[in-house]
Amino acid sequence: MGIKESETSNNNCSHKPIVPPDKPHSLTILAEPTSDCNLACAYCYKGNKSHKIMSHLTLENMLKKIILYNEQHNLSSSFVWHGGEPTMVGQNFFKKVFDYIDSLNCKHSISHAIQTNGTLLNDPLLDILAEHKVSIGVSLDGIAEYHDRIRPFKKGTPTHHKILEGLQKAKDKNIDIGILMSITNDNIAYITEMFEFCRKNRFTFGINPITADLHSPHSEPLPGFVLFLSRRLCEDRN
Repeated sequence: MGIKESETSNNNCSHKPIVPPDKPHSLTILAEPTSDCNLACAYCYKGNKSHKIMSHLTLENMLKKIILYNEQHNLSSSFVWHGGEPTMVGQNFFKKVFDYIDSLNCKHSISHAIQTNGTLLNDPLLDILAEHKVSIGVSLDGIAEYHDRIRPFKKGTPTHHKILEGLQKAKDKNIDIGILMSITNDNIAYITEMFEFCRKNRFTFGINPITADLHSPHSEPLPGFVLFLSRRLCEDRN
């Protein structure tokens, strides 16, 4: 798919524990800095999206209350920045996030992840994310022919090539990357290819079955879906 392969790959089909046993329990916060988005995905459930961005006052109040609460209750904080498209707020927003958290002098660990469509992963933003060890989840629905039909820009232009460019930049900066593939009957045949793509590039691979979308034709059940994946992804690959 246009990304340089790693020299080594991880073939283990195992799951890391969400919270290591030697650390305090973690509270996960799903934060939405904006509900705006630059894509027009066929199966999007958001409907009309607001162009508003979370104000700095709201951001600081949210961070302070959550982190201080977690400090008092011996909890680590795990922020997942979601949307809309969270990268539309720009790198200065996230710089504000990390600078403000640093000013709180927290004792417990704080981690961050971003779930993004991957089209706005430029160097200034990625440098900030890499500095603060932010993991990235990117939505990619298979080969360009299918992905660009289902997940185009608002003007209808393709996004697949832009996502691969962003993934390569993030990979070059040693950022932890995961791929989320939304599955329909139209692209289930590409699961093997996507899995191999992620394995070779050492990306984690997640799936999101689209089975109940009333606003697009992609709502038919996926027969044998779970069985197929469990066999394919967890088979002995040695």
